[in-house]
Amino acid sequence: AKPFLAQSTSPDTLALRQWALAHLAVDDSPRLVVASAASVLKMVPEPGDPLNRRRLLQAGAAVDLDALNQFLLQNGYTSVGQVESRGDFSARGDIVDVFPAGQPLPVRVELFGDYVESIRSFRIEDQRSVDRLESLIISPASEFAYEPTMGPQAADRLEGLASENGWHGLLWEPLAEKLRQAETFSGQESWAPLFTSLVPLGVCLGQSQSL
Repeated sequence: AKPFLAQSTSPDTLALRQWALAHLAVDDSPRLVVASAASVLKMVPEPGDPLNRRRLLQAGAAVDLDALNQFLLQNGYTSVGQVESRGDFSARGDIVDVFPAGQPLPVRVELFGDYVESIRSFRIEDQRSVDRLESLIISPASEFAYEPTMGPQAADRLEGLASENGWHGLLWEPLAEKLRQAETFSGQESWAPLFTSLVPLGVCLGQSQSL
């Protein structure tokens, strides 16, 4: 996505990018990274950010359902009626369906009270279970963790950029207002520098032997 254009990167692309960044941060073995020139030049969150924003669920372990739902919303997942693509999740009673970044299939988490009773991957087409999992790592599906309280601060930073660069008010004021109202909007990830620190992709690759 580009600033001022109401276009978002596809949820699949965003989710897979964050999954890859998390693995680059945690895995120090030699690897081959295939990326376009534009991707290599792209600014990304600091190496530890996607890693620190992952959430581990384990069968038999305690879980706070409200906190899980909040985590998913803050990290780029979209609440839907039925999960269909990466970055979707659906919470119905004691069942949470989520399609995590880096997973070939969506996953159904069934709760019993405050505990995870089972974790199963399933097919979208017929909702039938495929494999039983002992644990699940949910990687972020967005460039940055978003909390409503961050909006006003981001709006102030945007106003500072506009003043510094002489942008016309019609160009940035509607965006600033949405930020102050804690609204989300298409193309918001292109304004990631207003919310978090970014570094060149090469910084993430520099932790190990990469080609």
